[in-house]
Amino acid sequence: MQKRFGWILAGVAALAFSPFLIAQTTPPSGAAAGTPAPRTLDGQPDLSGVWVRLPAARQISITDLFAPEEPPMTPWARERYAAAREGLSSPTQQGRDEIDPILYPFCLPVGFPRIYLRPGAMQIAQTRDAVYMFFDNYRVGRQIHTNGRKHPEDPPPSFLGYSIGRWEGDTLVTDTVGFNDLTWLDSMGHPHSTALRVEERIRRLDQNTLEIAFLFDDPKAYTRPWRGKKLFELKPDWELMEYTICEIPSGEDWWKAHGGKREP
Repeated sequence: MQKRFGWILAGVAALAFSPFLIAQTTPPSGAAAGTPAPRTLDGQPDLSGVWVRLPAARQISITDLFAPEEPPMTPWARERYAAAREGLSSPTQQGRDEIDPILYPFCLPVGFPRIYLRPGAMQIAQTRDAVYMFFDNYRVGRQIHTNGRKHPEDPPPSFLGYSIGRWEGDTLVTDTVGFNDLTWLDSMGHPHSTALRVEERIRRLDQNTLEIAFLFDDPKAYTRPWRGKKLFELKPDWELMEYTICEIPSGEDWWKAHGGKREP
């Protein structure tokens, strides 16, 4: 299966010709299972590539959680979670569509870390000073600063947060803060507050497998930190494409709403 590039990869194309990009040593596609993970010329693990969450098929069920068990919610979070699931007939159903922040009529960005759980692929591009993640779902991108900088004293709340990272051996350890509270952690409806802090430990286990272990810390929403883990499979022949899920009017309806004026 092959995908088309979306506009968000224009940045990757620019990076590919930048003198600041770390030269990659990725073996050709079709590497055998268990082939060691490649490294950049400066010796760091090479995380670059197009990755799809395992299992690749979309799952709208309890498996969309980051962890198999229910996270330990505070009364505030439990009330919000109950509202997201009110009237549902099955505990494995996703949260109510009519209040899901990413669905119509809200159509908010999917946010981090839920972006990892959405259908579609992500592409990682790696430089000396940052690791970039681009997602075809909602065409969003994320930057993890790896040049030793610290978090801003008061980062403006955002959907993806502000991420810094450091290498511990072959593991990229990221620390993300600065969230707004407008999104869910997953499709089930688990909320989070602006106090959310997410640590990721990102490792390329071999040529074909990427592992991300998560530590969630949100004292306003959860009574203790809790962990999760996801695996991703390399898709060397894939490219990203645009993907959106919000309702949009037909072409003719759109033009009528805008006075019927088309380009000359």
